[in-house]
Amino acid sequence: IAISTGKGERSLGSEYNALQELISNDFDVDIVRLEDEPESLTDVSKYPLLIIANPTDHYSKTALEGLLSYVRNGGNIIYLFDTVNVDPINISIENADLAIVSSLFESEGIKGLPGVVYDLRANLPVSLPADTGSIQIPYPFFTLIQKNLQAKDMPLVNNLPEQIISPWAGALEIEEESGWEVIYSTSRFAGIQKDSLNLDPRQEFSTNALGHMPIIAAQKFDEGGTIIVSANAKILDTQFLTAAGENQIFALSLIDSLGQGKGFSEIKAKDTLLSQQFLLLSDAQKGLIKLVGPTISFMVLGLIGASRMWRISQMKKIFTPT
Repeated sequence: IAISTGKGERSLGSEYNALQELISNDFDVDIVRLEDEPESLTDVSKYPLLIIANPTDHYSKTALEGLLSYVRNGGNIIYLFDTVNVDPINISIENADLAIVSSLFESEGIKGLPGVVYDLRANLPVSLPADTGSIQIPYPFFTLIQKNLQAKDMPLVNNLPEQIISPWAGALEIEEESGWEVIYSTSRFAGIQKDSLNLDPRQEFSTNALGHMPIIAAQKFDEGGTIIVSANAKILDTQFLTAAGENQIFALSLIDSLGQGKGFSEIKAKDTLLSQQFLLLSDAQKGLIKLVGPTISFMVLGLIGASRMWRISQMKKIFTPT
């Protein structure tokens, strides 16, 4: 499989280094430049899967046309982008350049909306400093997005986890009858903060215009391949991928399916999820996993492993998941 570089995309050696470790045993991963010159498109036809992660510069018209030709001839693409740029260390957030990140497949009827998604019900807590130590409060920007069980025309959805963590996500705008199938969305208690972006979990979130927000969608081309579009590139960042077993299952199952793997990635991801949880849990909590399964217990137990990774990443303060 291939992952693109040259336009400011996320790197396997940096933001996505944990992803590289997860897939390296099952796949050969080549780093490719889609275009060395504005009119020179790299031949990616030999790869069953191309991953494009959050470019920060425009691709040429030739490159965009080449990507669509690649998919129509059987290639698969996973495209992830961020609608907001977040700096947790300095507690700052700003809108990304949607003219860049939304231009890739806007001609196919899908693009990102400005702002950051929050979910008032399906979210994870964070710790805030207090006089007596710390307190835990819900953090609506750490959303738990749910799989669309109605996506029956997408067999690859069957092996994906029922929910994954989607931190500081964007939302997708999808044209009617454009052929896109939503595969992950928020609960119906979600909204978008578009103006005066603010990371503070203590703020009062608007309850106006709440509803299901599509985060990840897919389209299968007739006689061709599949495009996956995610309005959140952070779901595969090392600090979330390593801490969240569900995100591992999502990444490896999706790559295994589109990269024409042999099914080993999904098994490895599930084994990793179970081993991570059992190493950290008490006997009572292990019983809860056996009773309700990894997906539900993952939410109930509050992402136990995440706090360790956030400390390693020096993202403490008010953004340490509990």
